Amino acid sequence: MPDIYESEVFVQYYDLAPIYNDRSDAAFYLVRAKEARGPVLELGCGSGRVLVPIAREGIEITGFDASPAMLKQCQAKLCEANLGAETILGDMRHFDLGRKFALITIPFRPFLHLLDPPDQIACLDCVRRHLAPGGRFIFDVFDPRLDILASENRLAALEYEFTGPQGHSMQRSARRVRHDRARQVIHMELIFTDKQTGVQQTMPLVMRYCFRYELEHLLDRCGFEVIEVLGDFDGSPVGDVCKELIFTSIVSSSQ
Repeated sequence: MPDIYESEVFVQYYDLAPIYNDRSDAAFYLVRAKEARGPVLELGCGSGRVLVPIAREGIEITGFDASPAMLKQCQAKLCEANLGAETILGDMRHFDLGRKFALITIPFRPFLHLLDPPDQIACLDCVRRHLAPGGRFIFDVFDPRLDILASENRLAALEYEFTGPQGHSMQRSARRVRHDRARQVIHMELIFTDKQTGVQQTMPLVMRYCFRYELEHLLDRCGFEVIEVLGDFDGSPVGDVCKELIFTSIVSSSQ
């Protein structure tokens, strides 16, 4: 995982930032977890933003993440809510939990931190081996906007403002530092500015972007059958411009 997820600054801001805590994905994944009627594995569970509401409903869920700092936040939330969900520190490319799950999810982009096809394939192979018969695998990525990807603009763009942990007014902006088009990898900087003190903290973020049919072919190659692709968490279909790409798949009958 990127070093940013070990940054004390980023971790303390994560649950305060609207881009994270105002997302509708948590409700979407909660519905799917209820439908699964079996244990759930969330890869890249982070601070528990999606995991904790599912655990609160009495659903058996295991959280898995590569960041000790983010898992510490998740464990603190579970403890505060008196919930007993298991959390595991590990690498989503290489894991063997010795059990299978009715639902495996990767909410909110962790899959895009796998920057090369061999890493993506390694992750999907692990997911397939841990999926129970009839189980479902659901993950989401952002829908790549070609107009934005083609732009050479590297200026910092204000994304949102929020109240920081000290009660100060904060703003987050993002700047594209480098675009490796051959690898479909974007190098960015996240800039957190304390508007009261003027202190600015900059953190790197590197992500791959993937197109719809690229991912459908990748899933097929790794033994999955895609049964649904959505363009948003409200159930909207994929269109010319959509907010998300949400894939639901099962293990192929040929496996």
